[in-house]
This record gives sequence, structure tokens and C-alpha cells, in this order.
Amino acid sequence: MKKQQTQQVQQTQQVQQAQTNYNEQDIRTTFKLMSVENHAVEVRALGMGSKGNAVYCGFFTDEEAFVREVLKVNEKAKGVYVTLNPVGIDDKPTLLNKALTRSLATKDTDIVCRLWLLIDIDPKRASNLSSTKAELQAARVVADKISQFLTEHGWADPIEAISGNGVHLLYAINEDNDAPTQQLIKKVLQTLHHLFSTADVDVDQSVSNAARISKIYGTLAAKGTATIERPHRVSSIEVIPDEINEVSRQQLEDFVAQYETSQVSSTKVVQDAQTLLQQPSTFFDVEGFIQRTKLKVAHIKANDDGSTTWVLDECPWKTHSVKDRGAFITRFANGALAAGCHHDSCHHQNWHTLRAKLEPKKQETSSEDKVDKFIREIQENCIVYKDSDATLYTLVDYEGKEQQYEIESNEFKGYLQMQAIKKIGKVLSTEYINQIRSLLAVQAQFHSKEKERYLRVHSNADAIFIDIGNKNNDIIQITKNGIKIAQHPTVLFKRGTNFLEQVMPDLANGTITELFKYIRLKPEDQLLTLVFLCTAFISDISHTILILQGEKGAAKSTTMKMLRSLIDPAKQALNPLPSQKMDFTVTLHNNYVSSFDNMRYLDKEKSDILCMTSTGGAVTLRKLYTTSTEVLLDIRRVVMLNGINFALTEPDLMDRALLLELLRIPDEERLTETEVWANFEADRPIILGGICNVLQKALSIYPTVTLSKLPRMADFAKWGYAIAEAIEEGQGEAFLQAYENNRQAATATIIDSHPVSAAIQQFMKHQATWKGSVTDLLNQLDGIANQHRIDTTDKRYPRSASILSRRLTEINSNLKDVGITFEIRNVSTHKQVILRNAKCSPKVVEKQGLTMKKPPLIDMKVGIEQKLKDAKLG
Repeated sequence: MKKQQTQQVQQTQQVQQAQTNYNEQDIRTTFKLMSVENHAVEVRALGMGSKGNAVYCGFFTDEEAFVREVLKVNEKAKGVYVTLNPVGIDDKPTLLNKALTRSLATKDTDIVCRLWLLIDIDPKRASNLSSTKAELQAARVVADKISQFLTEHGWADPIEAISGNGVHLLYAINEDNDAPTQQLIKKVLQTLHHLFSTADVDVDQSVSNAARISKIYGTLAAKGTATIERPHRVSSIEVIPDEINEVSRQQLEDFVAQYETSQVSSTKVVQDAQTLLQQPSTFFDVEGFIQRTKLKVAHIKANDDGSTTWVLDECPWKTHSVKDRGAFITRFANGALAAGCHHDSCHHQNWHTLRAKLEPKKQETSSEDKVDKFIREIQENCIVYKDSDATLYTLVDYEGKEQQYEIESNEFKGYLQMQAIKKIGKVLSTEYINQIRSLLAVQAQFHSKEKERYLRVHSNADAIFIDIGNKNNDIIQITKNGIKIAQHPTVLFKRGTNFLEQVMPDLANGTITELFKYIRLKPEDQLLTLVFLCTAFISDISHTILILQGEKGAAKSTTMKMLRSLIDPAKQALNPLPSQKMDFTVTLHNNYVSSFDNMRYLDKEKSDILCMTSTGGAVTLRKLYTTSTEVLLDIRRVVMLNGINFALTEPDLMDRALLLELLRIPDEERLTETEVWANFEADRPIILGGICNVLQKALSIYPTVTLSKLPRMADFAKWGYAIAEAIEEGQGEAFLQAYENNRQAATATIIDSHPVSAAIQQFMKHQATWKGSVTDLLNQLDGIANQHRIDTTDKRYPRSASILSRRLTEINSNLKDVGITFEIRNVSTHKQVILRNAKCSPKVVEKQGLTMKKPPLIDMKVGIEQKLKDAKLG
């Protein structure tokens, strides 16, 4: 009984500790999303006061004041909220940016305009209770359906967030705060409630008023008493689209006109929802078709996505005799039909060929319908593939040029509508669009071969391909025999939302060293920079991580922008470091070059991820709103970092880094940013042309390169030698020496910055060997650390002997670089460690009583006596 009470106390303590949680970045993001210049946002804290029933309010135009006051009440309140829409400040000048008080809350008439439509999806449960993990997951599933449903209606992507107990979808709008808008938003929410609310999850239709408050993301949701099953959670922003686009009033009105509950009965609305999300009886009768045509069914599968698959006992096309139950008919949740057979000889078969074979007369009758005919033409003319990311895409002929679209993208939807208008003179309904997509998706998933698409650059043993990104789909193709710019029939590239078109290289005047008109570096670092720049176009090797250092005014950010524009131009060339692992990995995956600006600190998890970007790897993430579906993101990429006082502290990452120090630009030579970029853009084609010319030469040199010793980044070193020789004959050895010097400087940085390596180096400074238990060594290092002011509060400093063993392994290669090696042995009662310092001076060795080989005639006594004798004789 006592043990059970103790467990309950521990659980209660764990839950109470969770109440101190917050995420400042999400709090700041909430302010940025909700604030409008010259207007205020209201912060409202519920459950305040001694009795826990008071409401405190405050009005803010300043982000720092907003964050300060939100953090003050976060642990005290049952929930901290913000107005979704901007509040007028004419009557509140004395209330702005002050502590929260029991002032009057915002009324609908105080709202200036409507900027956000909130769709609040909550699991149904008893009032004043936090949701369980399963209940929150149920809300995620419904939110996912709503988001997909509205996207198919042409709505822009929403902000997706967790309120703590449910899910929020925030759609940007731009409407007046008037009665018609209030009524329109109310009807939208009513419609979504009828379409998507279930027995377990409710779409809240009461959040339509203008002064509606919403959870401040990053604050604690503290409904009821927290338990292990029903914990208090920190609300969070999960997804912010790259571009936040508004949902137009016309889209809102069209949606309501199609599904509005006040114009049709609730039964009709539910039937309309089923038409899109389930399998109503109005769809094609697959069971009747199977009975009429006497097909033999092995079994029927109800799939998680709402589709149904009839697995056939044998191939209905009779193209092979193997009875492997590989043939199937599938009816999707939206009514679309697909059929096929997994046997190679049936790769071209589909629902239309099956219907034509078994019911030719009915097929002829239905083929007269223009839409059916159009769908068949699209299916037959679209070449479909899947890439290594499991993304399904299609290649189509558009205006005489091959164009690729992801099947689920809005761009492909637009292409289909354009073709429909051109060929049948009408816009297709969402149902038909979904039918086409489903047909092509099945064909791509089960009957197509994987065809890789690359991001900006692709290289192999014989050639380098660079995507220019223009409408002609031109590619720079570099081989040892020459350089040409043209389309390529087999190499495909994908382009993300941050993608920008590359300039055409000036091959005739190409000069790579023109870069140094704009970048100030030490002479020994210039060759390393050019090698880094060129190896970035060798996509299948390990890439060094470029770290730009320098004092304020050294143009670190501008330099990174310029380097990126030569490799992978982007709309947003520099990125702040994302705080969440998912955001970080998605940024890396979606950009061939990732440039993180103004770095201050990099934790162990992100360091490990960057190691994978350098030497190759993939990260597995959970797909949004699912518990079991995983997404594998390839993140081998080119990465650049900069910061004034930023230094890498993880040995594994430092081994992969290239540290370059930028020189400060003298004030008398400084130009305006506009002048600098105008000059650089004029020279960019020349510099890019120079890069291409160097790479062409390097392709011929590389196969002949043989190095006697290879560092950890072996591919980079070997390609670097070839590239340096291509820049100027004889520079290969100069590159290797410069790279070795850079690595030694990096090692010194790690030794100095890592508390264990710094202590070990001081400990072994005056001794060649040391032997003792790991515990004894830790005690010795504690004393050294105290004597030399080494930070033992650093989380990398060991608190136990077992942790010290792991830390030694982590810094093993760095210690070797400074001549220190160690060996750990298991003896009878403990682990013994032996340290050796190969760079210890001979005098130190002699003091330890070790035998030294004497030079000849070293007997000083004999030498002195002989000198005296000689003197007497003289």
C-alpha cells in the first residue's frame, strides 16, 4: 500500500513539473501571427486569483512585453489566450504593454477586422478534463481530413497547431468585421461541423465571433487535475506553410453555397460528405459487376484510407497462367475505381481495359460521356513514377515541353482543370479531380518503376548535371569532353518552394577567382573556399560543413548568400536555426544548400543530424496526424553556418567541418548593399562559368589522383586535390597542406572547448604515461579542472567513471591529433586506463626514471679531468 502511495506521489510530482513548461519561440510566433501594426492583441488569463476563477487581461503592441507577461501568468493560469483578430487602441493608450489586471475584456465591436478563421477540433470528453493521447490522436485524424478536404477545394494551406487538448487549423482571411462576415464564418463552421464531427470528435461551431480568443501557443493547457493518462500539455505550432496565403471571400461563399446546412437538410449535408469521404450506394456497384462477370474473389480488404479492395483469385485479362492472386479491383473513398494485376505482363492493364474486356457494350455506352473520355485520355497520356521519397508524380507534355507534377499537388490540379477547359469546355468537380488522382496514384504506386528526382545537382562517375530551373528545363551538363546546356531525357529534378532560377554561366569568360572581389579571406583560406564551392556540385560525396567566422562587419551573412547563389539560389537564402527537430530536418531535406545565419549554440541532437548531412544519411519522422506512418527524409546536403562567437563543440561534427575566417572590411572600402549586389550579380555568370570550367578539368584529373594518406573526409580531399590542380597546376599539394592546417586548427578548438579533452591535455602535459583506475582518473581531472578553471558544469563533463569512459571514446581522434592515446582494460575489480603522451619532452621522460639512450662521450666527469690535465701540461 505504501509503495502504491509513493508511486502516486511521484506521478503527481511529474505532472506538477510539467506545469512549468513553455516554449518561448512558439509564444513569440503567436504574437507575430496575431499582431498588426498600430493595433493591439489582448492576452487573457483564465483561472486566476486566490479562488481560481478570476480573469486577467492585458493589451500589447510590444513583443517583449507580451512575452514577459505571458510567462508570468503561464504557470498560474488554467489557460492563457490571445485575441485572433486585432484590437483598436484609441481608447487604451494607458493600458498598453502593462501587467495583466482585472480589466474589461475585448468585445466584438472592439475588433478592427477579421484576419483569421479558426477551426477548432476537440475530442469529446467530460468538461474540465485534459484529453488522453488516444483522444488527441482522434482529433488529429479529423483535422487531417478537414485540411485535405479544404485543400481540394482550392483553399490555401493552414497553420496547424495543438491547443493542448485538441487541434487548431488557422486559415488566413482578410475581411471586414461586420454582420455579413460574422454570418458567413458561422455558416462555414456549421458546415464543417456537420461534415466532419463524429461520435468522438467535435468541430466547434461556436468560435465564429470576432473577439474570439485562442490559446497562446507555447503556453501550458492546464484543464482540470493532471494525471498520467490526462496530462497537462504545452500547446504548440506544428506546421507553418512556407507562404501564408489568404482564403478569399469568394472561396468561403462558394464552400457555403455547396454545403450550407441552412439551405438543405442535415441528411443531404451528411450524404454530400459521404460522397467525398465514404462509399455511398450511388457509386459504381463493384459487387454487382463481379457477379455479372463471374469473377472469382479470393478475399475483400477494407483499407485504412476508406477504400475497399477485391483481391481476385486469378487474372481476369488471362495474360498469364500464374494464379498468384495478384489481380485486384479497388474502389476509393471518393468513388474512384482502379484495377490491375501485379504480374509484369499486366503492367498496362487498368479499370477501363477490364470493363472493356468483360462488359464491352456498357463500356461503349459510357465512353460517349465527355468526362469519362477525358479521364481515360489523361490516364493513358500521363507517364507516372515514384521517387525514393515515395512521392508519386507524373510527366506530361505541356506546350511541347515535358513537365512534371506531383500527383497530389495543387499545380497538377490546375493542369487538369486547364486541360478539361481546353478539351471538354468545363471545369471538373472535386470528385472527378480526385478520381483522376486516385487512378494515377494506384498506377504509380503499383505499376511503375522508381525513377529518382534530384534537387538542383546530380553527379555520377562521368558527368555533373546542374538544374538551371528555367521554364525550358535546361540543365548544365559537364563531362570531361565539354560543357553543354540543354534538356536531358533521363535526369529529372524536383524544385521546392524556396527554389530560384540559376543564372546562365558565362563559359567563354569564366573566371572562378573573380569571387575574391567580394569575399575577404586570408590567403591560405582562399583555395579552401574554391574547393568547397566546386565540391558542392559533386552530389554523391561527403561534403564538409562550412563555418564562416569573423568579427562584426566581416560580411559573414553576405558571403554565405553569395556562395549559396552560386550553388543553389533561393528565395530565402539564409535561415535561422529551427528549434524543433522536425522543422530542422525538413529544412535540410527541402534545400540542396542550407545556410544557417547568426548561430550561437548547437546542441548534440542537431550536431548528430548535421553529421548525417555531411557524410550521408536519412532521418525518420512520424507523418503528421498519424501514429505509425513514417516518412524517411534523405538529408545528405551542403551546409553552411556562421556566427560571431559560434564554435562547434562536438568532435564528430568538427571532424567534418571547414573553418574559414573572414576579414573585416575597412570603412573606407565599404559599399552600400545595393552597390555590392549589383556588381556581384553582373559577375555571377562569370564566376559560375569559371566553376563549370574547373569542374570539367577536374573530371579528367580525378581518376589519376593517388594520395598517400587520406583524412576522414577522404572523398573531399581527393576531389579537392583534383579541383586545386584544375585551378592551377601544382596547387593540389597546397590544398592538402591548407586542409591539414585547417583540420589541426579545428582539433585545437575542440581540445580547448571540450572540458574532458582540455583537462586531459593539462593532466598529461608533463608526463609521458599514467596508469590507474577510471575513477582515479576522474578524481585527477576534477583537481585539474578546478586548478585551470575548466567548466565542470558543462553537461559534457562526466559525473561518473562510466560516463568518463564514453567521453574518452568521443574525443579519441582529437586526442590522437595532439599525441595523446589511451587504453582501457578490464582488471579484476575495476577498469584500468593507461594514458600515453607521445609529444612529452625528453627531460620530462628522464624525470620519471625512464632509460634514455646516452649520446657518445657523454661522461662529463672524465671530460673535465682531461681538460685540467691538458691545461697543466700546457
